[in-house]
Amino acid sequence: MTEAKDKKKAALLAAARDVLGRYGFKKTTLEDIAEKAGMAKTSVYYYFESKKDILIAVANMELSRMMARMRAAVEKAPTPEEKLIGLVQARYSFLQEIKAAPGLSVENLQEMRSLVSAERDRFLGAEIELLKEIIMDGISKDIFTVDDPELFALVAISGLRGLDETFMLYGKSNRIAEGIKGQTNMIIYGIKKR
Repeated sequence: MTEAKDKKKAALLAAARDVLGRYGFKKTTLEDIAEKAGMAKTSVYYYFESKKDILIAVANMELSRMMARMRAAVEKAPTPEEKLIGLVQARYSFLQEIKAAPGLSVENLQEMRSLVSAERDRFLGAEIELLKEIIMDGISKDIFTVDDPELFALVAISGLRGLDETFMLYGKSNRIAEGIKGQTNMIIYGIKKR
């Protein structure tokens, strides 16, 4: 794609993110997205075949942004413990930003999450790999002791996703910082070599 087309596609995805967040997948039309992006509905079909394709592209865009933020937090932390804390904090600060988007309702977010489960599953693999890297780093530095780093990473990420459901989606976001700290401490304490 040319630079001009890339900019139009980015504008279209930004518009879709806003409109889908505000109205949900079922109520959003391609006309709504096109209007918000300042283009004709027919132009949308140049970039995407369907509304679901747009939703998938938005989900991939957001999941990629979250992964990049988590990687950046991990890369700047000097110790395995701080890397783990950085990963968790970056993850939740990003999710808080998503949830705080103007007009985004919990119902719309839940509806869309179910429609992009394949993308979320792919992202789960990337999250597990990043956490596994941190654990392996801690093992190599004789800080962590874990028999099966991949299994531990899967369990830890599953626990973090459980916090997503409880704190982010069910109206308990005022206690998320407390939950994050407790979860992170449990993970670190559970694998720290004694």
